[in-house]
Amino acid sequence: MTLTVLSALLAAPAAARGQTYGGESGATPEARLNAEHRGAFEKCIELVNAQRPADAEPECRHAVDTSNQMGEWGGLTRADAHEWLGHSLYLQQKRNAALDEYQQSLAIWNLQGDGDDAERGEAYAFVGNAKLGLKDYAGADEAYLEAIAVIQTAIVHMPSTKDSYSGRLKTILTLDARVKRALGDVDGASVQELAAEALDAQ
Repeated sequence: MTLTVLSALLAAPAAARGQTYGGESGATPEARLNAEHRGAFEKCIELVNAQRPADAEPECRHAVDTSNQMGEWGGLTRADAHEWLGHSLYLQQKRNAALDEYQQSLAIWNLQGDGDDAERGEAYAFVGNAKLGLKDYAGADEAYLEAIAVIQTAIVHMPSTKDSYSGRLKTILTLDARVKRALGDVDGASVQELAAEALDAQ
């Protein structure tokens, strides 16, 4: 997995994902915790997007720590924090550690997210990326197929997401084609490549 490919998947959600926490900064413990988390999480995103993953890692870990203090009401805030910590680790070639963070993020999405939520599909895609980086081609294929199915369903049910997610869906289809070729599934790879090309015609 190249930095360019990961960046393509990160580009659009950078400002939108992770904004699931509520409340304003203020005197209550919950508000202070929200403000502390928000500051660390926004810095984490900023540094990852600036290609400074080593600098981002402590901020991302702090975002995870503060989201864990939120308890049940932390919800998808915690999933996003684990995901971005995963990005910071992945870009440092710490693939096993990144996979663990992505899997924790996905587990939260599967418990608390909408079944048709495109962001849940992206959580599968990041698991696939880490497995591809570890040369676990069968595992990557399984994760990519889940990602593709979830994102395609989300686009059907929420047409407003099509412009945001079609490009990333094409990236995942292309990656899955690459994985299928590594597995010797030439026909399956061709199917994914044709599906990716069809998105350009829509």
